[in-house]
Amino acid sequence: MPSSSRRSLRLATFDELRAYLARLADADAGTTGAWGVGQILYHLAGAFEATCDSPASHGSRRRRLSKLPQRLFVLLVGFPRNVPIPAPIAERLRPPAEVDEAEQLARLGRAIDAFEAKAAAFPAHPVFGPLTRKEWRRVHLRHCELHLGHIEIREP
Repeated sequence: MPSSSRRSLRLATFDELRAYLARLADADAGTTGAWGVGQILYHLAGAFEATCDSPASHGSRRRRLSKLPQRLFVLLVGFPRNVPIPAPIAERLRPPAEVDEAEQLARLGRAIDAFEAKAAAFPAHPVFGPLTRKEWRRVHLRHCELHLGHIEIREP
């Protein structure tokens, strides 16, 4: 289905994200995009895990400044649609054709918890360069909005 059928979703906090995921756990849901619910959850879990598992990197100040317009757009407005997965992490984030939704939902919950508990420095984003903890949190929320906006929770 066309991506224009994606609904608008705004998540201000990780608590709101967790509440949405809890609602999704007990719901009958479908998607409006190319990926199924499990694939979306797989992709988002992988993004959180990459933030926690990758080595810390401070990157260059020049790169950080050169990516400022893109970074601000994503942080303030949201991720644009149909942007390819950055090459350095594409293999890790591209979901397989078949995944178990419940397993991926639990995996995403664990990945969010690990992100919140992480005390060490974060890696540089593959596109935006170095980000603060607050920026990483906002990038993850905007990323979740983009993909979870394709999920339609059917009310009973």
